[in-house]
Amino acid sequence: LNGLYWSIDRNTFASNKGAQPSIEYFSSAYLSDPENGVSYNDSAAHKQAIAKWHTVRTVDGKTVDNYGYDLDKAVNCFKNAVNELASQGKIVLGTSSRPTEIHIHIRWMYSTDISDYGAEIKSYFETAFNDPKVCNNKVKLVVDQEAVTNWEDVYNVWMMKGRFDLAFGAISGNTYNPLNFLEVLKSDNSSGFTLNWGPDTSKVDTKNPLVYDGHKWAFDALWEVSDRGGVVDNGVSVKTVKNYYFDGLPKLISSGAETSDFSLGVNQSVNLEFVKLGGVEINITKVQVYPVGGQNTDVTSFTYDKNTNKLNFTIGATLGGNLKQALNDIFNKDKSPGDAGYIDNIFARDRYGSYWTIEVYYTLSIGGGTPSESYVTLVKTQAEQVS
Repeated sequence: LNGLYWSIDRNTFASNKGAQPSIEYFSSAYLSDPENGVSYNDSAAHKQAIAKWHTVRTVDGKTVDNYGYDLDKAVNCFKNAVNELASQGKIVLGTSSRPTEIHIHIRWMYSTDISDYGAEIKSYFETAFNDPKVCNNKVKLVVDQEAVTNWEDVYNVWMMKGRFDLAFGAISGNTYNPLNFLEVLKSDNSSGFTLNWGPDTSKVDTKNPLVYDGHKWAFDALWEVSDRGGVVDNGVSVKTVKNYYFDGLPKLISSGAETSDFSLGVNQSVNLEFVKLGGVEINITKVQVYPVGGQNTDVTSFTYDKNTNKLNFTIGATLGGNLKQALNDIFNKDKSPGDAGYIDNIFARDRYGSYWTIEVYYTLSIGGGTPSESYVTLVKTQAEQVS
């Protein structure tokens, strides 16, 4: 990848297109300080981050920026790559007359892109890799190019599924919020369109750590806390809720006997464990029943023990009857027991997750900051917890 990067003559390439050369991720229209009109590209941190990827020289007393084009560096990168692959037995060297061919594939949005952009890009890549200094031409790089039939396929079929070597698309975002736009660099595809199919950005890179405010961070964690706030432990994002599942069958309020019919009035015990970190304060604000397609309703009462991680809540018989009726009105409308499609005992525990759920709302504050509210939908068993 570094060899491909250094091989592109962006000055010439942009000049041929009547455009300005750049190695920036954003255009200068993206503002990190909108109120004062400060571009993200002009920030000191960004300039420092890309400093080593420029090729600035002094020619005849003038500063010349080649915008990341350095043929010698590209050739050296390819040379090191071929040597490494050959030593590991992952590639077999041919001869100068019959070289081993390796192919990389570029997918474009339109067929005209191949002539408008691809021909030059192909030339840059192949010229650098196929330089005799790389391996005396014992390996030959061939760049194959293809345009999709429908321009959207370059996203939906190839790029969004990681099925490409190189691909050309166009992305844009809120020019007043470039930070949020960096989500596409996360490897977990949380944005639905990741540009990173390589390193795991949820982990701290031990060899080349991301350092901010004197601490090492995983990219995902630093992005999350900067964009919307979050909980981080040793530089890695951690989940606020660790366990959140029912503890056995509910029990009748009146007799204590186990039941699966919540409409009778039940006491239910739940395993609910929040993360425990210094400076993080979490409090449950309400527990609600959500009849799918209806309105959330507060349970009759609830208690939570932070030491045992046990949430106990009560659905009184009156409330249980009302909720059962609400569910029948939604799912058994105009039907009677015995009719085709009638759902028996709809407010039963076995119907949980399909027709009704329990939602636990809680507030989280960090370091005494303003609490933010969130919620978790309980699952029936520990095995059902999402990772």
